[in-house]
Amino acid sequence: MKKLVFFFIFFSVVAFGQTSRVDSLGGAISGTDPNFARASIYDPADVIMFPHLSNQYKDFLNVAYFGGDYFNGFGTFGFSDDITIGFADYSSVITVEGIDLDAEHTYSIFGAYGMGNMSLGLFLNYWGDSAETESKDSLAETSGSTTKSVQAFDIGLSLGMILGEKTGFDALLKLRFGSYDDEVYSSAGNPKTILNSESDGILQFVLGGRYFMPLGERAILTAWGFFDYSSEGYFDLDYSAENAKVQTLKHEFSMMTFNIGTSLKITSPNGKMDVTPYIGMQYKSDYDKTSSLTGTDKGTYEETTDGTLVLPFAGISLEYRFKEWLTFFSGYTKYVNFNTTETKEYDKNNDTVVINRTNTEKASDNHSSFAFGFSLHNEDMALQFNMNKEFFTNGPNFISGNTTGGFMASVTFQYNFGYIPVKKAPVAPEQIQKVETKKAETDESEIE
Repeated sequence: MKKLVFFFIFFSVVAFGQTSRVDSLGGAISGTDPNFARASIYDPADVIMFPHLSNQYKDFLNVAYFGGDYFNGFGTFGFSDDITIGFADYSSVITVEGIDLDAEHTYSIFGAYGMGNMSLGLFLNYWGDSAETESKDSLAETSGSTTKSVQAFDIGLSLGMILGEKTGFDALLKLRFGSYDDEVYSSAGNPKTILNSESDGILQFVLGGRYFMPLGERAILTAWGFFDYSSEGYFDLDYSAENAKVQTLKHEFSMMTFNIGTSLKITSPNGKMDVTPYIGMQYKSDYDKTSSLTGTDKGTYEETTDGTLVLPFAGISLEYRFKEWLTFFSGYTKYVNFNTTETKEYDKNNDTVVINRTNTEKASDNHSSFAFGFSLHNEDMALQFNMNKEFFTNGPNFISGNTTGGFMASVTFQYNFGYIPVKKAPVAPEQIQKVETKKAETDESEIE
């Protein structure tokens, strides 16, 4: 009975601690590999994208560091069975004006409201950065300054539906708005100020689904699908001699990712080890287009479509519960990339076509990676470590400190401060009767 009680305690609490497990299944190993398996096994940090999931992590704290460069941390607080409020601070890569920028801090407020089998989530994120530089040339008697400021908000709605044990659908709609200023000022020339760019925000739509099907007592089949689409755009601007704002170039960007796959989790007879082979495919398409809006080159554009097909991605993960307080994770991932880049140039001058050509390049390459980690945990707390793979591939240099990577690829701390102990199942009346009968027979034998 103690083993049975521990089994439920372990999976009701440590199931939160899936960072290492997701990594061993091929998701963001060492921060470099695509998120292949995250669509099938949800990590607590996914509440940042799907806030409606926070209803599953009430009164929960999660802090994770990845290689010392990126982190995410959040806390959730359950006000009732149906309402959860959360706060997050995390670093991430944000795309602004077609450029990926490292956002050192993104502050988020999110929440979830349960509606039976459905849950509605809402989040508001803020992030921003600013920089200013000055220059002065005493010989030319000129001076100048450059100011860049980005202050942006992301607002999003997510909706989830639970159709069965862990089976369900999840959807997200996100909008971005804010100010994007990039100005250059010079003491010489007319006009003296040039406004470089102005963004019109971003639209993102995500749809995911997963299906769990038990196969006997010790195996679970999982199938998942994941679709992510986003688009954004911005204009290059400058000031005319009359100090009027003029749009010179238009930039358009879009990204689409499609991921499907399946996995089979097999548990050993003693319940200590899980082995999960998986296989799937992923397609990602990036599109950008730059169009000229002024002058004799108006209508000239260059567009690039970059498509990457990962077929297949496959691997296997192993999880072994060595002690009640110690679990090991490991995994191996293998995938093949097929990349196609198509670039189209269309140039004209005074309505005369100068260039109209399309160039296509194709390439393919193989990748493989592995992960190894362990978790220290009790009923309501877990501390997880994913080791840097250079420890295995470059051991002598790694130990001597001649590498740039840290000893751990990631470290995660999780604490469930709303933990409710699992209650023992009530004893059936017939079992009580059997115990009393046996006790009476024992007493009679002792009297004799």
